[in-house]
Amino acid sequence: MLDADVQLLDRGSERGYDLGVITASHNPAQDNGFKITFGNNLPVGMGSGMEEIRDLATSDAPMPDAATRGGVEEDPGLLDRYVDAMWKLSGLEDEFEGWRISVDAGNGMDGYVLPKLTRKLRGADVRELYWQLDGNFPNHEANPLKNETLQDLIADVRKSGARFGAAFDGDGDRVGFVDENGEPIPGDILTALFAREILKDKPGGLVLYDVRSSWSVREAIEEAGGTAKMCKVGHANIKRQMREEGAVFAGELSMHFYFEELKGLRIGRFGDASAHPDVAARRETAFADLEAATTLCALGRDQFHRSRSKGKDRSDRNRLQATSFQLF
Repeated sequence: MLDADVQLLDRGSERGYDLGVITASHNPAQDNGFKITFGNNLPVGMGSGMEEIRDLATSDAPMPDAATRGGVEEDPGLLDRYVDAMWKLSGLEDEFEGWRISVDAGNGMDGYVLPKLTRKLRGADVRELYWQLDGNFPNHEANPLKNETLQDLIADVRKSGARFGAAFDGDGDRVGFVDENGEPIPGDILTALFAREILKDKPGGLVLYDVRSSWSVREAIEEAGGTAKMCKVGHANIKRQMREEGAVFAGELSMHFYFEELKGLRIGRFGDASAHPDVAARRETAFADLEAATTLCALGRDQFHRSRSKGKDRSDRNRLQATSFQLF
């Protein structure tokens, strides 16, 4: 069993296979699902074939017999090729002497990938939190979008003096960060930070951000010399739009990040091994300082839900929202 992105990069991007990955991401252990992708690395979603699959699955029609039966092919070198590809794309050097990094895999599939990847960070002190594979997720839900799932990571960063912490979701295609002070960094702020660095090498490039993001993400992209465009939520929509419009990068509040070099493939570890250390290591600047340089107004997810639960009194909601804005 490999994580979603290993399969997509090798079988989809390099070999042009149609493929499916069994994954329920961060959902509870009893859930399961499929992620289906065409050979051109574009996903099957609503409007691109998912309706037909739904209708077939819910109909009483018998499943057709395949004309020929396929076989099982084992590929023991797949993970090594994937890690090498990620490292090459990152453009990073292999010297990280003096770095301390806390990484929480949440008992998800990144616990399988991270040992090989972090070996390339020579000299780094990588602190391992929950790298053991366990689909029951015994320590916490593997969902970096929720601050309550980051508490162990936050505590470890503060205790150890790590330069930053990274947390992944269950199938390894989302990554969240906490800065050196142990403060969680919202996904839209990460989009702005990553975009700013990418645009230094790709001036004028198109960057997509999803509709849930702070409006200030657009401002940060444009100030960095890029073209900002709001897009629909969801990888099926974003990957297709990136391909059609030639975007250099896209980011979602959910902490999915999409890179042009990977044909829109969203990869947690590319965000971990490339975009973040590139932001902090290349400039030898603290992550919190980079955050402060990106002026954003963000209403947190939990604060937003609390504001909606206040009832019909709009003034109450407005007061709560006004006091919930965080300026970075």
